[in-house]
Amino acid sequence: MAGTQQNSVFIIAYPANLADVEAFVLGNDTSLGRPLPAGGFLVDTSLVTTRILGSTLAAVAYGLTIFLYFTCLGHLSRRPARSEDFKRKWGPYAYITGMIGLSTATFLQSTIYATTSISLVRAEQIHGFVDTLMAYGSPFPILFIIWMAEGLMFYHAVGLYRRIQAVPRYFLFIFLGALFLISLGGGVQLFITAETVAVWASRDEAASFVKLLILGGDERHIKALIASGVFVIATTFSGNLLLCVLIVARLIQHQKYFMNILGPEHVSIYGRIIVMCVESCALTVATIVVGGVLWFAAGHIYAMIALMVLPQTCCISALMLISRVAQGKATDTSLTATEIAGRVVPIDFICQTEGVGEFPGARMEEARWSGK
Repeated sequence: MAGTQQNSVFIIAYPANLADVEAFVLGNDTSLGRPLPAGGFLVDTSLVTTRILGSTLAAVAYGLTIFLYFTCLGHLSRRPARSEDFKRKWGPYAYITGMIGLSTATFLQSTIYATTSISLVRAEQIHGFVDTLMAYGSPFPILFIIWMAEGLMFYHAVGLYRRIQAVPRYFLFIFLGALFLISLGGGVQLFITAETVAVWASRDEAASFVKLLILGGDERHIKALIASGVFVIATTFSGNLLLCVLIVARLIQHQKYFMNILGPEHVSIYGRIIVMCVESCALTVATIVVGGVLWFAAGHIYAMIALMVLPQTCCISALMLISRVAQGKATDTSLTATEIAGRVVPIDFICQTEGVGEFPGARMEEARWSGK
């Protein structure tokens, strides 16, 4: 372990032995150099660099989030007037406003925390589970943003598969519900372990911030916290991939179905929706992959960069999806009733379970979020 004295600030370079650092900070050991001066603070240069870079990237992503929010408002306000119920009319407004509120809270919390840590105004003390999460680059609202983004994908998946046969539909919905509950359970477990770490660290106030800054230590509380965080990220990664595959597969089925009925000139929107879903999912998945690469290539600390950006990318993914959907609904690209009826009549046998008159409306309603 290397240590240098610079302007009353002791900078520790990793790797560090926890026992030696605690003894040095508490003034019980001078083998590493002079005792920490009064009013001095313990800092790690790599941690400072990580927080600066993570905060900068998060700020750029937050700017894009603001832009998408106002874009969504513009598209939603231009939707044609229809007899929609309260949920369909105002639900999107409530959703995007909730997302931008959580995104703003995340950005402010990360920026303030990173600024006060980097400025060396205070030592990094832990007073609760929120401080514990922030010490690892994870703002408190991050889980709620992840749940809301996943909830949007769940909503679309359920809407697209609600008219399949009863037994497969029940099994699929049970599986999706279990997946969402696992994600919720992982988040609750993360909060519990973070609070446990905070209680454990508060027993030794002079060295609590040292314990939390040295990531990957041997303490079982730290290991449990990291394991819970990895579980949540892994669940988010797998959940996004699975939901994207389910949605895209169903949209491809719809695309082929309508191509045979309405002609290829009226199903091009499905190709755009498929690309939109893949782009939305890829943004979140790519952020997690980058974090994993940084974890294994550079260590725990540098993986914080991706973790600080993840809330904004999840928000961008959801807002991008809603923006495209609202943009499609603001543009009337549908066929007239006469055109649809003329094309549906020759294929009555396909609609035996739904009825000829119900066919396009039922299928179109099933894919209404696609912009039709």
